[in-house]
Order: sequence, then structure tokens, then C-alpha cells
Amino acid sequence: MTVHAPSLPAERLTALRAVVSHCTVSNTLADAPDTRVHVRCEPDSAETPQAVEHGHVDAG
Repeated sequence: MTVHAPSLPAERLTALRAVVSHCTVSNTLADAPDTRVHVRCEPDSAETPQAVEHGHVDAG
């Protein structure tokens, strides 16, 4: 992650690094959770929904 802070005084750089290293976005990117997305075309479809996991499509 790159943070641009052109007007930040040099003596505050250490503090900014500490804040960024503890932020929710930084921590989520460092230890990303496993996610699974289900897509249904029809609400009552009897078919197994397609799942997308880490950018790959799983048909069932």
C-alpha cells in the first residue's frame, strides 16, 4: 500500500507508518479472508448456483 502525504513533516513519518500499519484496510489486505460469492439468476432456482472463489468460477 502506498500513502501519499506530500505535506507531512518528516518528523511525523514514523507516526503515520504506525497508523497505516494498524488500519482496517491494511490489516485486511495483509491477511485477506476466504470469500465465496454465489450468483443466482432466479430466486427459486433448483440448480446449484455458480460460485466464484478467488477469481475462479466453480460450477458446482
